[in-house]
Amino acid sequence: MTLNISGYNGQVWSSVLQTLSYFNTNISASDTSSAQTLASVSSLSLKNAVNLMDANFDINQIYTAYTILSEALAAPVSLDPTTLAYLT
Repeated sequence: MTLNISGYNGQVWSSVLQTLSYFNTNISASDTSSAQTLASVSSLSLKNAVNLMDANFDINQIYTAYTILSEALAAPVSLDPTTLAYLT
């Protein structure tokens, strides 16, 4: 499976694919102890990847909101003191 995801999220997604590939290659129904350990480590890796991507999306959204507010404050309009204080 190929997804065109660039930047930091692409790096995280690449590690997810490597984890799933490793899991798929090394899982063995005959060795239940090893399979449980592999499943546990793989699930933790996937959970961390989702958390990293979620945090990165949040950071990008905060930056976008900051940029929009900066542009709004630079616009030549007059605002009442309460609105100006809220925006800054």
